[in-house]
Amino acid sequence: LALLLKLILLTLIILFTAWLIPGVHINNYTTGFLVAILISLINISIKPMLNFITSPINILTLGFFALVINAVLLMFIAHLVSGFEIDGVDYDADVASFDTI
Repeated sequence: LALLLKLILLTLIILFTAWLIPGVHINNYTTGFLVAILISLINISIKPMLNFITSPINILTLGFFALVINAVLLMFIAHLVSGFEIDGVDYDADVASFDTI
């Protein structure tokens, strides 16, 4: 039940981000929920490995490279889900900053 509540909260955050940032488009609530599931799965599986591999550059940039990692992962998710689109890299960085916070 706690996992479902976390996914619903993440879905609401994703939908709010799509409403707030003009370059992010989500077709419907189901797509937002699918994006939330994929973000959760990627944050559990792929992101720790990427953070470990890029930790030297992350230390040199004082953590700013975490935004780059989140932006790349969001671009990957946007390519996987057909109803989720991010218009450009600058919008992707805006969404990644929400994901990092």
